[in-house]
Amino acid sequence: MNLVRMPVALLLLSLFAIGATSCGGKKESEETKSTFGALKEYAEKVEELSQKEPVEPIAFQELKELLPEKLVGLPRTASEGQGSGNLGFQVTMAKGTYSDDEKSLDLDIMDLGGIGGAATAGLAAWTLAETERETEDGYERTIRLDGHKGFERYNSTYKDAELKIFYNDRFLISLEGNNLSMDEVKSAFRQINLSSLPKN
Repeated sequence: MNLVRMPVALLLLSLFAIGATSCGGKKESEETKSTFGALKEYAEKVEELSQKEPVEPIAFQELKELLPEKLVGLPRTASEGQGSGNLGFQVTMAKGTYSDDEKSLDLDIMDLGGIGGAATAGLAAWTLAETERETEDGYERTIRLDGHKGFERYNSTYKDAELKIFYNDRFLISLEGNNLSMDEVKSAFRQINLSSLPKN
């Protein structure tokens, strides 16, 4: 039995039991069905990811080559890359900084393929569930952008935008912008040529 997957299964069983009790034998509401449907989809995705074996991550030098010289009109002012391994897990990443006198954007490209499916599912759990929250200052929510699950957060007071995309169920693409709109940050994501990244 895979112990990594047990908590998810137990969580679903508990939630279904609670839901059945609270309904008291009455017909489930559409909201309850929707919630259970989302939980089922989440569990299935975690199950799928946990089946994947670790693969050799892309060298960080290759990831650095994916960093554009410009994003949304901002020139790249710094770049770096690194690879790390611990307890048999390997992760590589590249980071680019883009800025002018008024705006800035940080881009991170991380290859999670070397840590295996179960750990990857844990790191990207926020992209697999469906969540949404609004405050007086902004919002945060899970999204699907160009077919990829992700998460966005925007603070209208400070004009801070954050976008994370789980690309090809393996790569974590993170963008954090200051004095940029969310539309500009999404445009920056689309300007990155990720077509060379493997799909598994």
